[in-house]
Amino acid sequence: MENSKDAWEGTQIKVFINWMNTNLAHVGKQVDQLQDLQTGVLLIELLSILTEKPFPYRYTKNPRNISQINDNCALLFQFLATEKIHLVNIGGKDITDVNIKLILGLIWRLILK
Repeated sequence: MENSKDAWEGTQIKVFINWMNTNLAHVGKQVDQLQDLQTGVLLIELLSILTEKPFPYRYTKNPRNISQINDNCALLFQFLATEKIHLVNIGGKDITDVNIKLILGLIWRLILK
Protein backbone atom coordinates (compact mmCIF):
# COMPACT_ATOMS: atom_id res chain seq x y z
CA MET A 1 0.00 0.00 0.00
CA GLU A 2 2.82 2.43 0.89
CA ASN A 3 4.56 1.78 -2.44
CA SER A 4 1.32 2.66 -4.20
CA LYS A 5 1.14 6.01 -2.34
CA ASP A 6 4.78 6.74 -3.14
CA ALA A 7 4.23 5.92 -6.81
CA TRP A 8 1.14 8.14 -6.93
CA GLU A 9 3.01 11.03 -5.28
CA GLY A 10 5.89 10.59 -7.73
CA THR A 11 3.44 10.70 -10.64
CA GLN A 12 1.81 13.86 -9.26
CA ILE A 13 5.19 15.53 -8.85
CA LYS A 14 6.16 14.76 -12.46
CA VAL A 15 2.83 15.95 -13.86
CA PHE A 16 2.80 19.14 -11.79
CA ILE A 17 6.43 19.96 -12.66
CA ASN A 18 5.62 19.49 -16.35
CA TRP A 19 2.62 21.82 -15.98
CA MET A 20 4.77 24.45 -14.24
CA ASN A 21 7.48 24.16 -16.89
CA THR A 22 4.95 24.63 -19.68
CA ASN A 23 3.94 27.93 -18.09
CA LEU A 24 7.42 29.01 -17.00
CA ALA A 25 8.80 28.43 -20.50
CA HIS A 26 7.31 31.82 -21.41
CA VAL A 27 9.96 33.48 -19.24
CA GLY A 28 12.74 30.98 -19.95
CA LYS A 29 12.60 29.32 -16.52
CA GLN A 30 12.31 25.69 -15.50
CA VAL A 31 11.65 23.56 -12.43
CA ASP A 32 13.65 20.34 -12.19
CA GLN A 33 12.48 19.28 -8.74
CA LEU A 34 10.21 20.67 -6.03
CA GLN A 35 13.27 21.91 -4.11
CA ASP A 36 13.69 24.50 -6.88
CA LEU A 37 10.63 26.26 -5.43
CA GLN A 38 12.25 26.81 -2.00
CA THR A 39 13.20 30.46 -2.56
CA GLY A 40 9.72 31.45 -3.70
CA VAL A 41 11.11 33.03 -6.88
CA LEU A 42 9.77 30.46 -9.36
CA LEU A 43 6.38 30.42 -7.66
CA ILE A 44 6.25 34.22 -7.86
CA GLU A 45 7.09 34.11 -11.56
CA LEU A 46 4.55 31.33 -12.16
CA LEU A 47 1.85 33.29 -10.37
CA SER A 48 2.61 36.39 -12.45
CA ILE A 49 2.22 34.34 -15.62
CA LEU A 50 -1.02 32.70 -14.49
CA THR A 51 -2.63 35.96 -13.35
CA GLU A 52 -1.26 37.86 -16.34
CA LYS A 53 -0.24 40.59 -13.89
CA PRO A 54 3.19 41.81 -12.88
CA PHE A 55 4.08 40.84 -9.34
CA PRO A 56 3.13 43.97 -7.37
CA TYR A 57 5.81 43.72 -4.66
CA ARG A 58 9.58 44.03 -4.63
CA TYR A 59 11.14 40.65 -4.06
CA THR A 60 14.67 39.27 -4.08
CA LYS A 61 15.26 37.52 -7.38
CA ASN A 62 18.47 35.88 -6.17
CA PRO A 63 17.99 35.41 -2.43
CA ARG A 64 21.19 34.74 -0.55
CA ASN A 65 19.91 34.17 2.96
CA ILE A 66 16.93 32.76 4.80
CA SER A 67 15.56 36.21 5.60
CA GLN A 68 15.27 37.07 1.91
CA ILE A 69 13.74 33.67 1.17
CA ASN A 70 11.18 34.10 3.97
CA ASP A 71 10.33 37.58 2.68
CA ASN A 72 9.78 36.20 -0.84
CA CYS A 73 7.45 33.50 0.47
CA ALA A 74 5.52 36.01 2.60
CA LEU A 75 5.03 38.25 -0.46
CA LEU A 76 3.95 35.23 -2.51
CA PHE A 77 1.19 34.40 -0.02
CA GLN A 78 0.18 38.06 0.19
CA PHE A 79 -0.28 38.11 -3.60
CA LEU A 80 -2.20 34.81 -3.50
CA ALA A 81 -4.59 36.41 -1.01
CA THR A 82 -5.10 39.50 -3.18
CA GLU A 83 -5.87 37.20 -6.11
CA LYS A 84 -8.44 35.39 -3.95
CA ILE A 85 -6.61 32.08 -4.17
CA HIS A 86 -7.58 30.66 -0.80
CA LEU A 87 -5.23 28.21 0.85
CA VAL A 88 -5.53 26.40 4.14
CA ASN A 89 -2.74 25.16 6.41
CA ILE A 90 0.17 26.26 4.22
CA GLY A 91 2.65 29.05 4.73
CA GLY A 92 6.06 30.19 3.65
CA LYS A 93 7.83 27.75 5.96
CA ASP A 94 6.17 24.87 4.12
CA ILE A 95 7.71 26.15 0.89
CA THR A 96 11.20 26.62 2.36
CA ASP A 97 10.99 23.23 4.12
CA VAL A 98 9.77 21.61 0.88
CA ASN A 99 6.65 20.07 2.40
CA ILE A 100 5.78 17.99 -0.65
CA LYS A 101 2.10 17.37 0.11
CA LEU A 102 1.37 21.03 0.84
CA ILE A 103 3.34 22.26 -2.17
CA LEU A 104 1.42 19.83 -4.39
CA GLY A 105 -1.79 21.21 -2.89
CA LEU A 106 -0.66 24.76 -3.69
CA ILE A 107 0.17 23.83 -7.27
CA TRP A 108 -3.20 22.09 -7.62
CA ARG A 109 -4.95 25.31 -6.54
CA LEU A 110 -2.95 27.20 -9.17
CA ILE A 111 -3.95 24.66 -11.80
CA LEU A 112 -7.60 25.12 -10.87
CA LYS A 113 -7.30 28.93 -11.03
